[in-house]
Amino acid sequence: MKYTLLIASLFIGLFIYAQSSGSENPINESNFRKQPVFKQQIDPLKPNYSILNACMLFAINEERVKHHLPALEWHIALETSAYFHSKAMADYKFFSHYNMLDSNRLSAESRGTLAGIKNPLMGECIAQSSFTKPTYLGMCDVFIDLWMHSAPHKKIILSENANAIGVGFYFNDKIDLYATMDVQTYRILVFDSSKVVDKLPFLSWFQKSTE
Repeated sequence: MKYTLLIASLFIGLFIYAQSSGSENPINESNFRKQPVFKQQIDPLKPNYSILNACMLFAINEERVKHHLPALEWHIALETSAYFHSKAMADYKFFSHYNMLDSNRLSAESRGTLAGIKNPLMGECIAQSSFTKPTYLGMCDVFIDLWMHSAPHKKIILSENANAIGVGFYFNDKIDLYATMDVQTYRILVFDSSKVVDKLPFLSWFQKSTE
């Protein structure tokens, strides 16, 4: 079983989209563990990244609330930048905050810019694990355990300066799972939809929940 961790504090900024759904009882960090959707088994050949990304975001906010910090609100640009970095690491077999194979997406800041962030100021965590748990919730627990038992990762997750979040997963051809978490820090993120270059190839859970 292989686990790998790496961390860096990078920076990027943006406006915030709503995390809660329009239903009377929206799924959030306090009740997501009871939801059947997250207890589904993952098909690693056809994973639902929308479900996996959302589950991980709720798990991160669960930890923040446990430590008397506010839950972070989701933003499409942060989920986009996180997803594409996990995909690049999985596809091109590297593990780093820096994508040396694509100068346009070298850093978290540059990836955030391509996702539409005008003033990138970001903290980033990455991780990689073999596929050890069968469910979406199970794999999210693997990653939150990795990050919360690493002092630098824990510091970013519990940062008082964070104000928005996005998470992105991707499986490689060996069914190893890569994760990236991007958080907006220190200043409110400014988003310009006309500047978006990278777009998610699926509808985010939070886009669905706000429709």
